[in-house]
Amino acid sequence: MLYLSYTYHLYKLDHIRTIRQAITAHLVDHPLFIFPMGQYVQLRFDTNETGYYMEEQIVNAFPDYEFIEDLTEGGEDILLSITKVQSPSSGNDWGSRWNEDALISEKHLVKKRERTVQLIPETTFYVFFGEEKREYKVHLGVYDKGKPEESFVVLDGPFTEDNRPKPISDAIQNKADAIWKGIRLIEPKIEKEFAEYQALNKKKRSRKKKDK
Repeated sequence: MLYLSYTYHLYKLDHIRTIRQAITAHLVDHPLFIFPMGQYVQLRFDTNETGYYMEEQIVNAFPDYEFIEDLTEGGEDILLSITKVQSPSSGNDWGSRWNEDALISEKHLVKKRERTVQLIPETTFYVFFGEEKREYKVHLGVYDKGKPEESFVVLDGPFTEDNRPKPISDAIQNKADAIWKGIRLIEPKIEKEFAEYQALNKKKRSRKKKDK
């Protein structure tokens, strides 16, 4: 079962009724909390269902706006920001967990405008340990392939008979964002391997000095 916590940051108070109705129309298993905070308001709720239908209703209510996940371009006119946290307790009916740590994702409802085309990195990339070249790969799974709600999830690969595909990220609608997320998840493993590489080289240098 999914265990999700959502926080909506609404920056334009005139639209509180529209946002609230989009949530309560689909929220049947938990209450909705609303916290006025000066010039904006925060809405919080827990749920066992994804917020897809809520977000679909919201974006349909604001045709001049769109959801994006990356604010790096700057200068965005933000109406709403959504933070989703998937609890480590989430899992299937057989007791297997889908994620060991909390999975956190964000998206933002912003005014539509012309955007720079986002380049999609290859799923295979390379890291040099000194002169030694190593190859790494981000493994992706696809939910609702070919549908408007298509999204991607990073999988724990490579796969063997004992290591079947297991999601290690939240669902991400943008493929490029999913690949960059996968790279960030692999980086701790690379850092560990580099530390082992350095330690091994240090031993080799020590042996050479002793042999002289």
